[in-house]
Amino acid sequence: MVPLSYEVKSGDQVEILTSNKQNPKDDWMNFVITARAKSKIKNALKDQRKKVAEQGRELLEKKFIQG
Repeated sequence: MVPLSYEVKSGDQVEILTSNKQNPKDDWMNFVITARAKSKIKNALKDQRKKVAEQGRELLEKKFIQG
């Protein structure tokens, strides 16, 4: 195991550990290099923010209806 900041060299073999519970973080943008990776992370973060905003909107609407 090496830190995320470790720069992979030619010939290195890597195993990427994943989890269904893991969500992208803003600081991941500091580690990725390719435009495709940056785009995927940005889209995932945008979807995450939309979901949180929608949940907040629903909670607020329930509060207004109740009282």
